[in-house]
Amino acid sequence: MAPTNAVIRLISPCLGICEMTDNEPKHCKGCRRTTQEIGAWRFASMDERIDILIRLYERWQAAGAPPKDDTKAQLLHAEMMERFRLAGF
Repeated sequence: MAPTNAVIRLISPCLGICEMTDNEPKHCKGCRRTTQEIGAWRFASMDERIDILIRLYERWQAAGAPPKDDTKAQLLHAEMMERFRLAGF
């Protein structure tokens, strides 16, 4: 049995792309987090991380699935959707 004060760590949504968009608000081309969300993740509480993931999930949902002929984008999308699934979305 886990101790009652155990800390659960959510896996970072980083996909290793780490390139920012040119348009405002700037966000990562891989995971779609803003620069503020990327900077906050490391020291964020569980509730703050969940809030970031909720906003991120909403961004991914709003963007929709990439075109079927864009294999790289399809793989990134599938990876992110699996991370959301594992986080309980």
